[in-house]
Amino acid sequence: MFETGKTQDDFDAETKLSLLKEVTVIRDKKINEGFPFKGKVIQADPISQSTARQYFVENMAGFCDFPVAWRTKDNEYIQLTNATDLQEFAFAMKIYVNEHYQASWVVKDNMKNASTMEEAQGIFDAYLKE
Repeated sequence: MFETGKTQDDFDAETKLSLLKEVTVIRDKKINEGFPFKGKVIQADPISQSTARQYFVENMAGFCDFPVAWRTKDNEYIQLTNATDLQEFAFAMKIYVNEHYQASWVVKDNMKNASTMEEAQGIFDAYLKE
């Protein structure tokens, strides 16, 4: 028993919970690093995701004016000149974001199911290197 009255299991559970929260932070950082599109890196932070969805919805409703200018991570503009460009862009972002979410969920599930703290830490460490 530790001085605080907590057991090793208590400390392991707290550590695992902390690592699970850190997986979310890391996932969000990876998403914000951006994805490649037509030779440029596009940010995929929540505001960018929301804006891309809005353009997509406007396009589907027939209200989108082309070309749509989009700023890359390097502060350059790309032009989405038609509905096909916009759809490819929106789907590329969606796939990129979803892949990161799916990967983080697998990591979290594997960490939750780990039988030892060392196993959970190893799963976390491997995620850091991806």
